[in-house]
Amino acid sequence: MLKEYGVKDTKAEELFAIDFTDLKDDDGLVHGIIFVSEYQDEPLPKEWENEDPDEDEIVFTSQVVTNACGTLALMNIVINSEIKEKGEIINNFSEFTKGFSSVNRGLCLGNSEEIRRIHNSYSPANHKADNVNIRKVSAGSSEQQNGVFTDEYEKEYHYIAYIYKNGFIWELDGLKARPYKIRKCKQEEWLKQTEALIQNRMDALNGFDFSLMAIRHDNYDKIVTDTNVLNANIHSLDSICTTAWKDVELKDFKSLKIHLEQLKEKQNFYSNNIRHIEDTRFTSTSNVERQKFDYFPFIDTIIRKAYKRGLIEEPKVEEEENLRRLLRK
Repeated sequence: MLKEYGVKDTKAEELFAIDFTDLKDDDGLVHGIIFVSEYQDEPLPKEWENEDPDEDEIVFTSQVVTNACGTLALMNIVINSEIKEKGEIINNFSEFTKGFSSVNRGLCLGNSEEIRRIHNSYSPANHKADNVNIRKVSAGSSEQQNGVFTDEYEKEYHYIAYIYKNGFIWELDGLKARPYKIRKCKQEEWLKQTEALIQNRMDALNGFDFSLMAIRHDNYDKIVTDTNVLNANIHSLDSICTTAWKDVELKDFKSLKIHLEQLKEKQNFYSNNIRHIEDTRFTSTSNVERQKFDYFPFIDTIIRKAYKRGLIEEPKVEEEENLRRLLRK
């Protein structure tokens, strides 16, 4: 999705534990963390009604369109990041919505043909973003107090973004009317402190599933460039050692051979790193294609054929009720 937006040198990396110790800057600057979980209603912070002048420095978009929570979290991170090349689509959106309220910016996002096309290309058939299915929540709910719009799907899966900007950790929740400044900290400490915040949120989920993603700098192009330069240098040194070694003094020749071996070790490290990245990309692409494919027609046909040929028995009343309860969860 980042690639289709035109965002350069940036990747989304799935995290399999609430442990950010491996997210080091030398592996790529972390622009933000996305926390995904089943939606739960929660009270607003006590200081929510107080105006915060620091909010003006955050470009925030509220969710006013159904089934666009993940795209919204990603956009909020990228727009507020230090990424140099954010792509024409995001740059045009940022420029056009400059000075807009968070709700109006959300309306513009929902009516963007390019953004909706990219979102829908990575979504199952029943999770397509809809630019017209917009409604306010019912009276008395906390969503209405937050001044947001929602739908049944977003109550199942909700995406919350965390970023570091201007000396503070920010929570960007599209179902709230504005960004929430959590705390002040140093940049080198923000991931560790965000880890604790997410752990607290996890403890309140009561066993619900969750996912974590890091939006971070991608070093792949730089590694490939460095590897090409390194290969050229090794080729030159190899040529010297094999054809011109007689013209080199014995002491210098030994030193040259040691240096060559060190370069070859570095070459192996880079090559293994590139292979790992390429394998990860291939696996991720395959998973995305598999997840967004609509298997329902195939499954429906199999079940109908099996039932017609007597391979599936008529479910008992108790079994049918249990199945319905399971599907409602």
